[in-house]
Amino acid sequence: MTHSQATLEEIGTEVRTPTFLAEVERLATAIDDYIIPSLRMEIHTESWLPANLRDEIPDFAVQGNISKEIVAEVVSRYLSETVSVVESMTNVKSDRFDYILNPVEKNVSVFPHTADCWRERHYSKKSDVDRRVERIHRKLEDIAEQEAASLNAHFGLNGFPKLSLNGTLAHSLAEYRQSLYQRTGVQGEEPVLLYQLCFQTLAKAKGWDQLEDQELIKVLNIEGIPVKEFTSLTEREVKLPERDESKTGIYAVDNVNVMSNRNPAVGGAVISDVPKQYHFISAGNYFAALEQLRRDCATDSNSLQPITVIAGQNYVRPPTVKEIMQWRLEDYNTLTNLAGSPRTEERKQLLNQWFFTCGGIAYSTDGRFKLSKETPQLITMNSVPTQAYLPVDYLVLNQNNNWQEFDRNQVGVKYSIPLTEDEVVAHPVWRYLAEDDSTLLRETHQLNCSLYNCSTVMSFWLLNTPKQDQLRALALSSFNNNSYLDGNYDLDGSSSFLRVARRSS
Repeated sequence: MTHSQATLEEIGTEVRTPTFLAEVERLATAIDDYIIPSLRMEIHTESWLPANLRDEIPDFAVQGNISKEIVAEVVSRYLSETVSVVESMTNVKSDRFDYILNPVEKNVSVFPHTADCWRERHYSKKSDVDRRVERIHRKLEDIAEQEAASLNAHFGLNGFPKLSLNGTLAHSLAEYRQSLYQRTGVQGEEPVLLYQLCFQTLAKAKGWDQLEDQELIKVLNIEGIPVKEFTSLTEREVKLPERDESKTGIYAVDNVNVMSNRNPAVGGAVISDVPKQYHFISAGNYFAALEQLRRDCATDSNSLQPITVIAGQNYVRPPTVKEIMQWRLEDYNTLTNLAGSPRTEERKQLLNQWFFTCGGIAYSTDGRFKLSKETPQLITMNSVPTQAYLPVDYLVLNQNNNWQEFDRNQVGVKYSIPLTEDEVVAHPVWRYLAEDDSTLLRETHQLNCSLYNCSTVMSFWLLNTPKQDQLRALALSSFNNNSYLDGNYDLDGSSSFLRVARRSS
């Protein structure tokens, strides 16, 4: 499966969100493949202390919800559970003093002979097992992806999300590796325990240990984690709600729906007259930010984030260009907090930040371009972009009503230059993205010019004609950058999204 699914009874739809199991897998892999081996097989100074463990943690291990503190906690707990094997299972003698009690310190090599013992007596066989298991893992993923692509092609499901196992095999593979270790003589390693510790620590970091059973069940459903597996990994008993016999397979969970407070209309309508709070999401690429947006919305019962129907499924998505413009004006024109105190600088919080949108721009190699207000390829993205854009067949996009073509050489239409108020209102791209809301365009232009004492803003920057058809996401800049619209941002670079929720306090 690409994403887990949760049936949302209140609105009768399904929302797909990424699973956190991939984070558990990444954390366990980083610890087992890099951090612990670096303690054992690299030479350290005699002044090394457990506090130096943070220095052993590589940057790639601290992405998303994973911090160095979380990594260090898991490493310490794992080594404390397996510390007895340092000498008895590997024949490695303590480098320093017998009275050293810290489990991390006991695994640190200070002298070359100790590192050699780890390398020759332990990791030579362990690494051989690990490589072979990883080869099985990759083949399983490749076969699943190939078969899913074949199925999509058979049914003509163009643009349908690719299938990804996304961490769902990690627990089973840990059990498999542990059995292999026992039968091949690799002693003192417990990959099942390591996976369990990673799972427990990340679940706690997400606050799942504070959730009531009914709330937890909803989160687990969204994350695609069976309650039984959660119980076995965390040793927490979860009481299942009574079944609603009128709906086969559906649990009657009252008011635990993550979408229960959402705008009842599926789509892009902005919810008016509802006190809102906004959250900024930043990540290293478009997919990472999108994944965080999905996770945050899935666990926020006050979420007002819009959703879009694609191929019969509902997807939480980033806002459109129009939605960001509307929210900016609405937030700026909110003069007081709920308690009645005046808002001052916080009125500009949305004006001073740039945001990616779910709007897309597709470029042709002959200079033409098309725009989409809600772009399926961006909204359903399920993997990290490998380059600055998504390859597309420009001509195929003609068959999709989501796209509208524009001419960068149209007489009287300016690109890549700041515009007057009347030029913005008459601009075909701005009118299309604002859905012909000339009042919204005028008020945005007027506010920007008023705050920054200028007369021209809101330019639309295009990419020079590329050598390959490609798709990029539209980005809306901050007011101090003249709120220009950018069709040249890289999907594999720094990304920022805006999330909206009902104000709770």
